Amino acid sequence: MEEKNANARLCTKCGAELQDGQEFCPKCGQKTEPFVTENENSTAPQFDTGLNKKNGGKKKKTVIIIVASVLALAIIVAGILIIPKLLVSVEDLCAQGNYEKAYEKASDEEKDAIKAENVAAVQSAFSADNLKDPSSFKLRDAYYDEFTNDYGILVKRLVLYISAANSYGATVSSYWLYFWDEDDRDWSYYCSVSSLETEESSKYDDEDEALEKFINNTGRVVIRTTMSDGIKLSKDAVKRINTMFENGTLDDVKLIDVD
Repeated sequence: MEEKNANARLCTKCGAELQDGQEFCPKCGQKTEPFVTENENSTAPQFDTGLNKKNGGKKKKTVIIIVASVLALAIIVAGILIIPKLLVSVEDLCAQGNYEKAYEKASDEEKDAIKAENVAAVQSAFSADNLKDPSSFKLRDAYYDEFTNDYGILVKRLVLYISAANSYGATVSSYWLYFWDEDDRDWSYYCSVSSLETEESSKYDDEDEALEKFINNTGRVVIRTTMSDGIKLSKDAVKRINTMFENGTLDDVKLIDVD
């Protein structure tokens, strides 16, 4: 008996061996099944390759989405942390008592006003602490002046016009005069007067009274000169100082070191 090829195609009906290309069984006439070659079977690997390419594309898209999300988050964080600092105004910084940053951010035309407000804020805190009733402190006006005198010495002076309660509870106003001490790098109190009118000496004055009138009259001259020649703080600046006093933050204001 003739052995059948193990790899031969067989008729599904009668089992007869089929030759390549035969569409019908030569024995029983049954239509044969299509013959699949190795080349035709290669469509499966091609499908797999296409699938891998699609999967790779998905991975790339995922990476792009993650990177974009990280960048978006970084932009949001930068917006929260950095942009507000860029947008904060010089006035806002002054209201916070941060005169150092305000001075750095201010234009050249604004710097003198910032320096004057800073000095007024620091010395207002000192003035309030030395009132009979510190809680009654109210700044009305402030004047700042600086210049180089004929001897080449830098002169700085400050006048604060303050309202407060006296010993009887009545509200009174007075002018407080301060000078800059270059050696100590600090401001020193000179005098305070309720009126800018010159006090007349009296034969009944003792030495202390006569000296006090002399000091006050000298101070009145300087006060009037400072008020006429110096920088007058704006209403907004005065309001900021009073607000810091009311909020209890005026004592925290530091004197900025600028000449």
